[in-house]
Amino acid sequence: MGIDRNQVIGKAVYKVMNKQDYEQRSPFIRAALEGRRQSFELELPGKNRSFHYALVTYTPHLAETGEVLGFFALYQDITERRLIEIALQETNENLEERVRERTLALSELNTALFKENQVRAKAEEDMRLAKQQAEEANSSKTRFLAAASHDLLQPLNAARLFTSALANQVKEPELQKTTSHIDNSLKAAEELLSTLLDISKLDAGALQPKISHFPLKDLLNPLKAEFSVMASNRQLELRRVKTKAWVKSDPQMLRRILQNFLSNALRYTGEGKVLIGCRYLKDALRIEVWDTGPGIPESRITEIFQEFRRLDTPDKHNEKGLGLGLSIAERMSKVLNHPIQVSSTYGKGTVFSVTVPKVAAEKTTSNFLPGRRNFNTLEGLKVLCIDNEPLILEGMQALLQGWKCEVSTAASQQQALAVIEQEKTTEVYLADYHLNDNRTGIMALKAIEAYLGESISGIIITADRTDEIAEEVSDAGFLLLHKPVKPAALRAMITRVLQTRKRLQAK
Repeated sequence: MGIDRNQVIGKAVYKVMNKQDYEQRSPFIRAALEGRRQSFELELPGKNRSFHYALVTYTPHLAETGEVLGFFALYQDITERRLIEIALQETNENLEERVRERTLALSELNTALFKENQVRAKAEEDMRLAKQQAEEANSSKTRFLAAASHDLLQPLNAARLFTSALANQVKEPELQKTTSHIDNSLKAAEELLSTLLDISKLDAGALQPKISHFPLKDLLNPLKAEFSVMASNRQLELRRVKTKAWVKSDPQMLRRILQNFLSNALRYTGEGKVLIGCRYLKDALRIEVWDTGPGIPESRITEIFQEFRRLDTPDKHNEKGLGLGLSIAERMSKVLNHPIQVSSTYGKGTVFSVTVPKVAAEKTTSNFLPGRRNFNTLEGLKVLCIDNEPLILEGMQALLQGWKCEVSTAASQQQALAVIEQEKTTEVYLADYHLNDNRTGIMALKAIEAYLGESISGIIITADRTDEIAEEVSDAGFLLLHKPVKPAALRAMITRVLQTRKRLQAK
């Protein structure tokens, strides 16, 4: 559109667009800001007096309270499609005229029909190309969301680090309560960003399952423990039917599907119980989640799988979800080829189920979903943090000092080496993957290893969740931790590093 993003950020829309363009879009903008999704077509000027046609969609961005915060705008180039439609319209008009003129000439009629078939073949080819362009645009959207998520997760990461450090310092109940509310709000924002990115990856086919064989109990047991607290707080009974069955699936995706089933069941069940168990089929297993909630009207069952759609079901705890959980569950079930079913009796309860392939039990012990780790004391531990974001460094320093660690910081590889020259007794290194000047945290840690002449205990921290980054970190011999950093996960990983180093030293 010929607009420099750096010149328009923060400006009112009517100052960016010319008067004619703004007046053309303003009715749709007002409707979107009132919470109504808008879709319309525009004719956009191109080069050399040409025109482009665009399908524009305004999707309202709603807060948990229902307040409209703004809207997302998506422009899709439909120039090829419009030109095809115009060509077809003109062809049809001309064809009618030719038929009237040549009704007595069978050969000319056959010629006209042959030409029509050619036009249709051309139209189909153009539509195929348009579909390919749409898929490429979808892939571009996924890359954009990944980059945007990374930038947005940076300040969230810093905020959660500061909040965790503050939580370790405050003692007054009211301040602890406020700190907890802040952390919960930041966590909700993090979950929304991660969920939107997952949906984008699923739609673009970029999220591929990692299929394995594992005992179902290794998935159901942690889920039972995870949701027992939520059930207890709501005075509900959460029951699990034990099983020894093994299944073939992606454990993380299947866990995500069942998490959404359980979360919805507990959120909207006012009293009674929730049951998770499995029903044996011929070559498969149907995992079912039963609840005694208000049920779903049959006419509205399809709505619950749409993005940002929540039924007007009363929740006495006032914990409204994002309206994305079941949408993600449905997408993941299609990727896994695990059918999802919903059966509900209005006023009595609902059953969500997913069917997975059943396999014979194996002798090997599954290492899926490891148990909790006992944290050792970190008092006196010397840690070097490398990050090009000052707020991240401050937040990480505050958190680690709250654990009584001795913390040094560096904003670049050069500063890190300068710190090492003065302090050579650093035990654990934490480095952000993306540093300035096209450098990475891996490069910085490898430079430190080269300077010291020995391997070091390093953890790479990043918001980038691609397999390429994970493989690069693994090949370098370091551990990977994703942003926003969860204090418990960071402490567990530091403990793991220390325990591994202790075993190596013992050998």
